Order: sequence, then structure tokens, then C-alpha cells
Amino acid sequence: MLLRHTARQARTCLRPLRPRRHASSFAGTFANLPTAPKVLAYALIGAGGVGLSLGVYHYYKLPASPYPDTVTEHLRKALYYEGAGADAKQAVQHYLDALEEATKLGLDQTSDKMTGLKIKIAGVYEQAGRLDSAIRVYSGLLGELKAPLRMQLQEEDRLRLLKRAIGTSVKIGELAAQVPGYKEKAEPALSWALETALKETTTKQNGDYNWLGPDEMSSLFERVGHYYYAEGRHQLALPLFLKALEAHGETPTCRTVMLMNNVASSLSSQSGQVPVQENARLWAQRARELKVKGQSAEEQAECDYGKQMALFNLGRIAEVLNQPDEARARYTEVARQSRTLAHPDARELSREALIALKRMP
Repeated sequence: MLLRHTARQARTCLRPLRPRRHASSFAGTFANLPTAPKVLAYALIGAGGVGLSLGVYHYYKLPASPYPDTVTEHLRKALYYEGAGADAKQAVQHYLDALEEATKLGLDQTSDKMTGLKIKIAGVYEQAGRLDSAIRVYSGLLGELKAPLRMQLQEEDRLRLLKRAIGTSVKIGELAAQVPGYKEKAEPALSWALETALKETTTKQNGDYNWLGPDEMSSLFERVGHYYYAEGRHQLALPLFLKALEAHGETPTCRTVMLMNNVASSLSSQSGQVPVQENARLWAQRARELKVKGQSAEEQAECDYGKQMALFNLGRIAEVLNQPDEARARYTEVARQSRTLAHPDARELSREALIALKRMP
């Protein structure tokens, strides 16, 4: 299994918060990490804008449904209850009815239409907080996707199923890590996804990532990195964040800011030794100072947020280095910027950090 080495006992543990983040196939996360002996928090930012797309159809946006009329009728009801009707139970039932009708009509169970429906059902369970049910649906789907991969397939079909299987396995891993009784499934699911993607990549000429796409491969490295970070295994998270940065490419983007910040967080969480903290500081400063060109207003907001979190981490690093005046200045600046940029979570973090700093002997 990938990355099974035993890490030294971690200095921190992860308590995820919800950041200001736009919708995506992988929701972004923001991390608050209490560190012994005094409480320190590092800002770890999730992949808010990109991810391994599971390919769910946006039925309501299509000019014509790709499904037969009898299936589409159930889907319209499901979408109503999922949205305006606000009834998850009814939404799932109508999605199941659509799936049953499509099966009766002989639609291929591993086609994008059918797997998309199953992903949609799992997604409704997830949104309703029924993570155990979502895991069961995703797990059933993963088995269906893996079965034909053992047979001889056209290359296009093989890669389509493989890509969807990888994305589904990532979802299983991320959800399993949050549910008691399923946690032991998290690492195997994430490891299988990453190992499978890397194995496929090595068969491509010059290690080409393009069969997934640079951002998708980058997101895969990052998501597995987030798992190890949450487990306190920062030595394993760090190389994955670095690989995510490498796969993302050299052109500076707001995502680059986020990944550099996560490298800084992973480094600083490993050891209080001065050289390690100074290295972490350099990464946070690079994230803070990175120039990103040509971004939209939404992307600019993401850049601003990422740079605020880098500034926050610079404050935490200053605390570790016993530089309270610098830490105070960093937190005060985060608080000031959060009012201007309308980032309430950053404001709350900086407020808590300043209060904790006052209590220090």
C-alpha cells in the first residue's frame, strides 16, 4: 500500500472548518490545528476550484435530456425535491426510480449516464449528512467500475472507466475518514486511487499527466496529502503537496498560492527546529508575494484569501520561533484585511490568535 511508513508522533491534529469557497467537485477545507503544549493553528487551504470530476450530468442545464423520456420524468421530480422542494428523501427516491427505469430499458450500467445517476444519489445522501449511505453507494459503484477493467476494453472506454473509478475511490476515502466505523477504509481507498493514477501515468510517454489533466492530477496528490495531514502524518503530506505543486505547472495561479501555503503548513507542523520553521516561513512568504496575472474577480478573491492564510501562517511560525511581536503584527494585519475583503473566518481566526497571544506568559 502506498505510503505505509510509520511517521513520528505528530505535533498537531486537524479540526476542519468551512472556508469561503465556491462550489466544486471537491469542496475546499480550511484547517485549524491545536498544537501542544500551546494552541497553535495553521491555515491549510483545500482545493476549492478544481478536482477529479466524477462527471455528474447537470440535467437542468442541458437543452435536451440525454435520457429516455420515462427516465427524464423521474429526474425532473428528483431535481425539484433536491432543490426547491428541499426533501432529500423524496429526491433520492425519484433518482432511484430513474435508475430502475433506465435499467429496465437496458442502459449500460457503466455508461456515463448510469454511473452519473449513481453519483448523484450518493451526492444527495452526502448533502443530507448521510455519509454512511453515500459511502455505500460510492462503494457499490466502484465495484461496478472495476469489474470491466479486468477485461480487454477499447482504450477510450478503459480510460473513461479508470478515471471515474479513481474519482469515486477518492470520494470514498474522503468520506470514510469522517465516519466512525469506516475510517479504516479511507487510506486504502485514497492509496488505490493514487497508485492507480501513477501506474497509468508511468505507462505514458515521458510520464505525461495529461490523461487526467494537470489540475486533476494535482488535485489527486493534494487530496491524499490532506488525508495524511488530517491524520497528523505531516511527513507524508509534505511530499504530496509538493507533487501537487509540480503537477499544477509553472504558471502562477491562485491555486499555486494555496499549494505553497499548504507546503508551509506541512513543514511548520513537523518540527519546532529553527531551520524547519525558517524553511516554512520562506514558503509562506512565497505564497504571500506570488504575482498572479489575468484572474477574474472570483479568482482574485481566492488569491486574496490564500494570501491572507499565508499571512496567518507567518504569524504561527513567528510564535513557534518565539517572536510574539511579529506574530501579533501578522494577526493584526489579517484581522484588518478580513474586514476589507469580507473574510469572516479569517477575522475569527486572527481574533482567537490575538487573544491566545495575550495569555502567553
